[in-house]
Amino acid sequence: MLDELAEPLRLWTGRGPPRSNTSSLNGVVHGHIPFRERRGRCYIRLAQPSLWFFVAESLGFTVAKARCPFGPFCSAMKALFPRAKITSNGIKARSSGTKRNAHGNDKPTDIVFGDLEAFASLPADYWASDSARIPHMLSSAGTKEPVLPNRPTWTGHCNFFRHAALGGSTDGTYWLALLIPNELDSGASVHPPLPSQPWIPVDAAINSVNSAEKASPPDYDSRPAVIPCGSDLSPFGLFPADSTFRKVRVRCEFNFPTKWGVPKLTWQELATLWDVPIALQDWLQSFAKPSLLSDFISKVPGKVLMLGGDYLLSTRIRGGLVWAGKSEIFCATPDYYPTHY
Repeated sequence: MLDELAEPLRLWTGRGPPRSNTSSLNGVVHGHIPFRERRGRCYIRLAQPSLWFFVAESLGFTVAKARCPFGPFCSAMKALFPRAKITSNGIKARSSGTKRNAHGNDKPTDIVFGDLEAFASLPADYWASDSARIPHMLSSAGTKEPVLPNRPTWTGHCNFFRHAALGGSTDGTYWLALLIPNELDSGASVHPPLPSQPWIPVDAAINSVNSAEKASPPDYDSRPAVIPCGSDLSPFGLFPADSTFRKVRVRCEFNFPTKWGVPKLTWQELATLWDVPIALQDWLQSFAKPSLLSDFISKVPGKVLMLGGDYLLSTRIRGGLVWAGKSEIFCATPDYYPTHY
């Protein structure tokens, strides 16, 4: 049944199953670049630094308002998303005198993104308010299935995602949760699987002009796993998500004659392994401290938020999935988040 449904899955991002190629290590990313109108406005609420700002925009939503931790992260988001109304946690937003909804907006929002910690302690009247009855996509960096708020008129869905299976470079596993009002739930019990994407070896994130202690070249063994290389790690596999201090045998242009070395990975290299956008890396290096990139190393990587979130929206919400080659929608209901091409 799942094999029969695998091909019809269409995501907002246009990503499809990869194609094999003799010149590619893990296959070639396949799909199309979507050119559609924006899907709507979103609200972001975070207890910790996260990449949801970037992912929400990539998923077709305009960041209208947000609450995030006070400090360099909040400053970076204000600089990189100047049109969004961003408030630091613990600072009360100034009232404009108009009636506001549950997310502090004068205009309605269509979806909420955030981390589970920011919503775990919200009072029951938040979930009971009419303006809050929109989908909530929440991330959790823990390896255990998160405990979702138990509300009688809401449906919760949790999915487990492997970073490497979504095109990442670590062996990390993460949870995404989608909380939706009962009336928006697709009600389907069987969903097409999310196609595995070509994983990226650690070597792709390494800057070979950084100095490193000399070392011999590693044996070539490329596979989606953490590969030991003596007391170090091979650059041709994945990076361990729970051991960021591990050293990797990497290329180093300064080491003759082998041109290999064993450095401690820089914050920039680690941030690249966790899919932190270059724009954010550059801002933190220019206006703050590169070490602040460590705030993202223990969090959910960007590829998990992006493709995992796209998958949940496309399969769990009514009208979010379109069958390939057919005119009928997965659920015969009006689209909530249209994915027509």
